[in-house]
Amino acid sequence: MNILYECVKAGNPHPVVSALVIHENRVLMVLRGKGSFEGHWALPGGMIDRREEPEAAVLRELREEAGVICSYPKLLHAYRIECTDAFAHTSIDLVYSVQMAEESLLQADGGETQQVAFFPLNELPELIAFGHRDVIAKFSKP
Repeated sequence: MNILYECVKAGNPHPVVSALVIHENRVLMVLRGKGSFEGHWALPGGMIDRREEPEAAVLRELREEAGVICSYPKLLHAYRIECTDAFAHTSIDLVYSVQMAEESLLQADGGETQQVAFFPLNELPELIAFGHRDVIAKFSKP
C-alpha cells in the first residue's frame, strides 16, 4: 500500500515545497504551464517525493522547473493552500530560502514550467498563484 496515495485519496493535504530565490533584489518565478493555476506565475516548487527530505525536494524542484542550482535550504514558512479548481486539493507548502549558484542558467522544463524569470521585488506579475505574493512580501524585506 502506498501511504502517500492513501493519504491524498482520503483528502489529506499534499506536502509540497516552494523556493524563495532572491538575487540582486529580484525574485525567481516560474510561469505554470499545466495543472492548478495554469498561466499564473509562482515560486518554483512541487510535491515532495516518497521518502524524500523536504530540503532535497526543494533543490530538486529548482533544478527540474527552472534549471537553477541552489544550496543551503532554510525553512522560512509553512502554510495551507486550498485549490478549488478542477484539480481541487489541499496542500501544505513548506517555503525555503536558498542560495543560487552564480553559474546557474534559467531554463523552463517545457511541461509544468513554460517560462522562468527574475522579477524586481517592486514589479511582480499580476497573476501569482498559491498565495506566493504574500510569501514574497513577507520574506523579501531586507
